[in-house]
Amino acid sequence: MLNMLRMDFYRLIRSKSLYICLGLLAAASVLCYWMIWLVVTPQGQAAAESLGMTAYLYTAEDFGPQILQQYDTLDMLREICMDGGAYTCILGIFTALFVYMDFHSGFLKNTLSLHRNRWKYICSKTLLAALVNLCILLLLLGLCLLLNLFFGGMLPLAGPGETLFYLSWAWLNTTAFLTLVIFISSFTRSSAAGIVVTLLLSSGLAVTLVAQFTGLFGANEWIKYTLYYNLSYGPSLYTGPGDLKTYAISLVFLTVYSVAAAVALSKRDI
Repeated sequence: MLNMLRMDFYRLIRSKSLYICLGLLAAASVLCYWMIWLVVTPQGQAAAESLGMTAYLYTAEDFGPQILQQYDTLDMLREICMDGGAYTCILGIFTALFVYMDFHSGFLKNTLSLHRNRWKYICSKTLLAALVNLCILLLLLGLCLLLNLFFGGMLPLAGPGETLFYLSWAWLNTTAFLTLVIFISSFTRSSAAGIVVTLLLSSGLAVTLVAQFTGLFGANEWIKYTLYYNLSYGPSLYTGPGDLKTYAISLVFLTVYSVAAAVALSKRDI
């Protein structure tokens, strides 16, 4: 399994799509910080006025303090790409394409001719997704802190305990989501299927459509146990044992999707 993981890392580093994902997340971060800077600072207001954008902005005196009271650096990270599903969408599409290339290029067939236990393939892919996910989350957090510093420290810094708590369960949640994409892509051997599932689930569209139907019977409690709901509305700060529910839900989905992917791969010819 470690040999497969090492080969995947080599392919990953040489993959252009990884750097496209990083570029998209970085661009979104810069754009969001720049827009906040235009609204909450006098310097930004002056720049907006010179760009002819004053019709779309409130004054810094009236609107700026409200943002500064409601947001810190962790809230900005969530607003940029986490709560709305942009992060899972970008990484999910990348994962679907990466897994599909194993089938398309013949890499998987050659690999499994040397490693008969197919569950090792799923384990290596899940571990790779978890490690890449962790690295990107940390890079994104570092970028947000640097951007906040670059724009004059306009937002207060989130506490280290708060940041660690949020990142830990968000990492587990998004890793579970990526494991679902691995399962769909390996089961269907199609990048299109993985991408469609990613778009439907990361955007919350699938959850919303199903909820419209179950809502007719007053049975919408299941929504609170979805990955999408927990990533969007999960706690930023630990306040009690109830906040640990996000960990439990993510672990259950991660286990179920990993087992399903391993079983599906073992039941089909390569």
